[in-house]
Amino acid sequence: MTDNKESLNQDELYRFYMYRLNDPMVSLLIEIPRITGSFSPDNLYIIESQLKEDEIGVVKGFFNFVFENDLSFGFGDIKDVFKLYILSKSS
Repeated sequence: MTDNKESLNQDELYRFYMYRLNDPMVSLLIEIPRITGSFSPDNLYIIESQLKEDEIGVVKGFFNFVFENDLSFGFGDIKDVFKLYILSKSS
């Protein structure tokens, strides 16, 4: 799988949501804004080495979406924000 966010389709994102967006992954993703104070995708280097190759593209796309739409998330609502990301890919 490529890390190009445009190549990710809604099915791939949904599979990521269902099977990988679990507590350990959520904990990892919320570390970025906790450490940096920002949702900028430029800060992904902090966790990139801890991601599997096929997760990197999804996470980059998600953080781009959050940053470009001036959104934020925390442990309690990251899955809701990720659903918005999935829906945005279908339009």
